[in-house]
Amino acid sequence: MIYHPDLSEFADGEIHFSFWAQDQAGHTGLHKTASLRKDGTRPIITGRLETSGRRNDDYYSGDCQIYLYVQDDNLDDSWRPVVESEDPDGYSFSGWRRHGNTAEGVISCSGEGMYQITFSCTDLAGNQAKTLVVPPFIIDKTAPVIAVMYDNQEVQNQKYYREPRRAVITIREKWFRPDDGKVTAVFGGGESLEVDLEWRKTKEGYQSEVLFEKEGINALNVAWKDQAGNEAKAYHSGAFVIDRTAPKLKITNLENHSSNNGKVEPVLQIIDTNMNEGEIKVSLKELEGKKVKLPDVHEQKISDQEIKIAMDNFSEKMDGIYQLSVSAVDLAGNQSEKSIYFNVNRGGSDYTFNPETEAMLQKIFIRDSDKVVICEKNVDWLSESSVIISCSGTLRELEKGKDYTVQAKGSETEKKEYTYTIDKSCFQNEGTYVIYVDSKDKAGNHSSIEQKGVKAGFILDRRAPKIRIINLEDQQYYHGENHNFQAAVSDNTELLKVQYYLDGKLEEEFSEKEIEEMEGLIELQMKASDEYQAIRIIAEDRAGNVADSGKRHVLVNLSDRTKKQNSASDNEEILHPGSTAIESKNQNSRKASLLIAGAVCILFMGSSIGYWYYQKKNVSIRRLPGTDDKR
Repeated sequence: MIYHPDLSEFADGEIHFSFWAQDQAGHTGLHKTASLRKDGTRPIITGRLETSGRRNDDYYSGDCQIYLYVQDDNLDDSWRPVVESEDPDGYSFSGWRRHGNTAEGVISCSGEGMYQITFSCTDLAGNQAKTLVVPPFIIDKTAPVIAVMYDNQEVQNQKYYREPRRAVITIREKWFRPDDGKVTAVFGGGESLEVDLEWRKTKEGYQSEVLFEKEGINALNVAWKDQAGNEAKAYHSGAFVIDRTAPKLKITNLENHSSNNGKVEPVLQIIDTNMNEGEIKVSLKELEGKKVKLPDVHEQKISDQEIKIAMDNFSEKMDGIYQLSVSAVDLAGNQSEKSIYFNVNRGGSDYTFNPETEAMLQKIFIRDSDKVVICEKNVDWLSESSVIISCSGTLRELEKGKDYTVQAKGSETEKKEYTYTIDKSCFQNEGTYVIYVDSKDKAGNHSSIEQKGVKAGFILDRRAPKIRIINLEDQQYYHGENHNFQAAVSDNTELLKVQYYLDGKLEEEFSEKEIEEMEGLIELQMKASDEYQAIRIIAEDRAGNVADSGKRHVLVNLSDRTKKQNSASDNEEILHPGSTAIESKNQNSRKASLLIAGAVCILFMGSSIGYWYYQKKNVSIRRLPGTDDKR
């Protein structure tokens, strides 16, 4: 016999059954008891999550504990929760502890990452519990890391840059979201603005870029807090300056490539937003190598962005060709340099001669002229010039290209040199020549060769001196221990010397001064000799013209021969008294003529010399500005 009790009639719990059997004869069998537990209720699973950190939605900044509760009288303790985690060692399960009909188990999660936890179980009666699904959550204990790098690291003076800067922002955050951060920037001195960026994932992290190219003050600030509330160390660039503009330089009160014969007082102006006063340099260079001292300068600070430097007037001794330079480097390293070239020309031209002309002019008196080469030097180009010659007071303006040529050389950075070559054909006639060169330069200076104290002139003399010997005849006898005679010497200019030769040997030489003191009439003497003596007079003027009297053979002694010759001469005078008187008269007339001629020669010579010095000292030929007149 089999018995199937209907357990539905029984409540959950422990049920006791007693069994015995009685047959139809009334016999009763042994009494048996049986017990069983009825469990028709499914286990009930509940849970609770606790954390030691912050929570933001599904993000936790600290360890998490998930408490599992199973309400069931007959729980099978072998059941374990299912945990899916990136770190297998990042969690642990405590096992089950009972509190009445409730079992408690704790899942401790300490590793960072995402967790997905589910738990289901059956009791010993086979009742299946409803599965508990813990919403996925993330443990994030690490704060984001902000890194900023710039492509332009060439900083000047700690915060100045002369080129744009591109900032590359890198956020190292596992659970990155663009909305978790805030990027603000200042562009070119404007207001701080929040920057909307596009991010890209790289092996370094999440990156974006900010370009700073506007001149002025710039700054970058980055703040970041992840969803778990971990806050990054904020990035602050501090103010930095983009300055791509070089300093502006001006030189005023003086024109480039100008010629100046008045005040020279340049003013230098430096303008820059980020002025670096210590990097302003002013230099003055004389381009022909003269050492010059920079005039006193006066610096005036107009504002933080403008400086003026005024220079004192260049002194009278500072004529020359100059390069004035100013350079400035601002705080960002932008550099500017400005130079001007100018001439200071208050003295006008200077004049020199080539060696051949110089040697000729030093002589003053010449026999033959060569071409005359005059060099005119000026710091400026000439605007006009003329050449005039005077020949014994007669003026003639020479024609350029026909009578003379001019060669000019030089540049803006060196002195200008004009070479006047006057053809020798302009000096054909004898006379006193004076050469005048007049010019006007770009600075407005009028210059002339005589104004500079340079004497350009000479006396052209091709005529030899004149010699007349008095009281000495060729082939004549003269009685006595000696014989006196005279040499009357004259020249149309100036005598240099007179030489008296006796028998081929220089007996006496008379200098220019001595000749002048004797007024051209030289007293000479020859001593007695038993032989004929040959006398010769040679005269040379300052131009080198030489006159030679030729030889005269004369006998002078105390012999009867000379005495008879002298007596015969005396008797001839007695026999021909009339003729002697006439001859004597003629001789006296000739002597007077000689004296007059000598005086005239001396006067002419003196007047020529006087006129030469007058020309050298007093004559000035100038062209009146704006006219063709000369004076």
